[in-house]
Amino acid sequence: MNLIEVRDLCYTYPDGTIALNGVDFDLGESETVVLLGANGSGKTTFVLCLAGLLPVTSGSIHIIGERLTKKTAAVLRGELGLVFQDADDQLFMPTILEDVAFGPLNRGVGREHAELHARLALEKNRYARQFRAAALPSQRRRKAPGRYRRRPCHES
Repeated sequence: MNLIEVRDLCYTYPDGTIALNGVDFDLGESETVVLLGANGSGKTTFVLCLAGLLPVTSGSIHIIGERLTKKTAAVLRGELGLVFQDADDQLFMPTILEDVAFGPLNRGVGREHAELHARLALEKNRYARQFRAAALPSQRRRKAPGRYRRRPCHES
């Protein structure tokens, strides 16, 4: 079984720009893939469609055998992650630990429970030394001018 199966995927932006037209893609269980292409070639649009963040114009996406729909996207997002190319777009909390805990907090999990799960996830992925207690100077991120600090919708 493929982890991801995409068939005849099309996406057109509201202004009429065709970003994806008839894309077929399979990702097997132990495969690693790199998406390469020029600026504006549709790489980000494709990944946003895979994550259920953009609604496809036509075609189908199956993730772990489950057809991606508006309803299933919310459930699948609990199992999948999306990492942006530019760290300034991805990382927005002062520490890695807080970044990892943001998702569970946003889903209504209490702060203590979210931090525990974030620590376990980071330890499982061998980042334990990088996030202990307070942030190290290399982990601190400056707030970019004009950006706002995002907060979870459901803080406890």
